[in-house]
Amino acid sequence: MTKKRTLLITAVVFFLIGTMCSGMIGFGATYLFGDIDGDGKITAADARKLLRASAKLETLVEPEWEEPTQPEPQKYSIGETVSVKEGAKTLYTLKINSATLTDYRNPYADKDPEQVVIIDYTYENVASTSEIYISSSNFKVIDGDKNVCSTYPALVSDSPKYTPVRARCTAQAAYGLDSDKNTFTLLFYAEFLDDQPVATFDITL
Repeated sequence: MTKKRTLLITAVVFFLIGTMCSGMIGFGATYLFGDIDGDGKITAADARKLLRASAKLETLVEPEWEEPTQPEPQKYSIGETVSVKEGAKTLYTLKINSATLTDYRNPYADKDPEQVVIIDYTYENVASTSEIYISSSNFKVIDGDKNVCSTYPALVSDSPKYTPVRARCTAQAAYGLDSDKNTFTLLFYAEFLDDQPVATFDITL
């Protein structure tokens, strides 16, 4: 048995394993292993192509996949409501109530930023069976000089809480801005490990 034929048979075996595992080998991969024709699915047509190639009845040609595109996050203003959905169903909402500067400086802080801003926000669990918890881990702040900013140990009146369905929570998060400009961008991530925010806020202080 030739090396090429052995590799093709091995590929067929992995294809069958992939099908039994719902077509996903390699969590988070861009393309599906075993998707021979490049249609984004693993079907019997892919297995047929592999088997015909192993019998030298067909020559496999690498398909041209399209790179997946991420939707642009929607832009919001202070006071507007962000709805996080699952399909057409709204799971929870988020609203930025205000963003205000504070003169308070913590003597034990690691950094001495140009400005400290306190962001007041409200989230409401509309229909999620899991309790909703939105904290500074769900936000990213970029100041007017495009610096990614860190949280700041300022005094805030309310902390985030795990919120059950049909309940809401208002909380604050403080950030130190390295820039003295009066604008910054707030990014909101539905999950703190997400690569793409679901909403952006361009805020003027």
